[in-house]
Amino acid sequence: MFNLLLIREKVALYREYVLRLSIIMVHGMTSVVLIGTIGLLPSYIWLRATEKESFLKKQTIADNAVADPSLNQFLADATVKMKGLEAVSGISYRVMIDHLVDAKGPGIKLNDIQFGNQNGHTSLSLSGVSADRESLVAFSKALEKQPEYSSVKVPVSNFIKDRNIEFSLDIQGK
Repeated sequence: MFNLLLIREKVALYREYVLRLSIIMVHGMTSVVLIGTIGLLPSYIWLRATEKESFLKKQTIADNAVADPSLNQFLADATVKMKGLEAVSGISYRVMIDHLVDAKGPGIKLNDIQFGNQNGHTSLSLSGVSADRESLVAFSKALEKQPEYSSVKVPVSNFIKDRNIEFSLDIQGK
């Protein structure tokens, strides 16, 4: 029956089909946008209220921080302590920690690191657990190879056990 139509009627029928399809697509998109807007509106309102509330809290904290001298004193003390970690002479603590991380193998776990300054030289005391003797020996040899260290002291008592060795090392920087 479609083939029985004239070309003018086929063109008119095609245009009507395209028009109906366009109307349905526009209606569908409008519905999606409308439903999405209605669904997101409560979230938007909640977000705006939360934003205002957090801004007020931030402002209150900032006002209290300026007015509270104990907080300012705490921050000043923390700054002094952090500056105390800088090396007076010799190698810095950060470089020493970088060397420790490079030398530490998978069998070594560090539990405690203590920094010090002896006779104008940076010193470091380590304690930890080694999985076995070979890991501890490899760790101490790797530290001894570092040119920034003048000495790495490994007590013989560290090598008494065969596995799960609790060890301590004393490192002296140049």
